[in-house]
Amino acid sequence: MRLFIAVPISSNVREAADRAIAKLRATGADFKWVDPGALHMTLCFLGDMPESSRPGIERAMTAAAAGAGPFEIEFDRLGFFGSADHPRVLWLGVGSGARQLKSLEAAISRRLVEERLEFKREERDYEPHLTLGRMRSAKNLERLRGDIKAFAIVPTLRSQVDRVVLYESQLSPQGPAYAALTEFPLGAMR
Repeated sequence: MRLFIAVPISSNVREAADRAIAKLRATGADFKWVDPGALHMTLCFLGDMPESSRPGIERAMTAAAAGAGPFEIEFDRLGFFGSADHPRVLWLGVGSGARQLKSLEAAISRRLVEERLEFKREERDYEPHLTLGRMRSAKNLERLRGDIKAFAIVPTLRSQVDRVVLYESQLSPQGPAYAALTEFPLGAMR
């Protein structure tokens, strides 16, 4: 099973991200744009895991979710990973609520390690973001750079974080399909 743990986003953020993707796509830049229906904020990418690991993952998620209460996040900027000359990934960044997301990611990661799962935490610090697209080539990149500057400041978009979800990702030539396996409400004991 190819698994990851994520936070769902609100419909207003999904709609705004869809509009931003449409504007960026219009530049003709060669990016693999995210399907708005598949938008989510990944906390932990687990990768290929055996079915037998699922109970341990769910225990880790239950404990981490119980220790965090619901909170609100604000997406407040368009950014990228890579350099301005070579933006590998375009994203909406989190301002308010980033600290809580980082704490939630750290708690889940710590609990996954305690469960002795074959989970390797990312070496770089977690940067809360909503991926919009990934670069495939430098085609029309100059046009895209202009739009990145124009849309660097986005209207503040809010989303409530009240649960974490264990997803399975199934890859296909048409792109990944995500299936929610289990949800864990924040602040609730199961």
